[in-house]
Amino acid sequence: MIQDDIYVKKIYQDQDLIEIEVKFISKYAIVWQTCYLDSKNIEKYTTMLEEFVIQKQERCYLEFGSKKGRYTPAFSLCLEDYSFNKVRIEVDMEIDDNQDRKHRASFYMYGTINDITKFTSNFKRIKVESVGYNFNLLT
Repeated sequence: MIQDDIYVKKIYQDQDLIEIEVKFISKYAIVWQTCYLDSKNIEKYTTMLEEFVIQKQERCYLEFGSKKGRYTPAFSLCLEDYSFNKVRIEVDMEIDDNQDRKHRASFYMYGTINDITKFTSNFKRIKVESVGYNFNLLT
C-alpha cells in the first residue's frame, strides 16, 4: 500500500532564486511539479506553517505561485486540523498541459502535527542547503 507523502528537492539556485521540485504521493495519485521561490516566499510560508502548529490554528492555506494569469504552474496546500493531532492536507496542483491552465489534480493527504513541525524545519533550511538537498513530510 502506498503511503501519503510530500517530497521536496532543491534543484537549482541563482542568488536568491531557488527552484524546487515537489512530488505529492497518495494512494490515489502521484503528481509533481517544479516551483520557484525566493527568501521572502520561504520566510512567509515557514511563518505560516509555524503559526499553524504553535497557535493551533484550524486552517493554513499556502499558494505556491499564482493560480491565475500567465505564470509558471502553481499549486496549493490547505492544512486543516483534522482531529487528535491529525492534519488533513488538501493538495491542489496544476497540470501544465494547456495554456488555459484548466487541468488540476486535487486530493487529500494526512499527516500529524509532528510531521508538519519537522517539515517546516526542513523547508526553512532550503535557503542555505546545497542543490540536491531533499526532505519529505513523513520520514
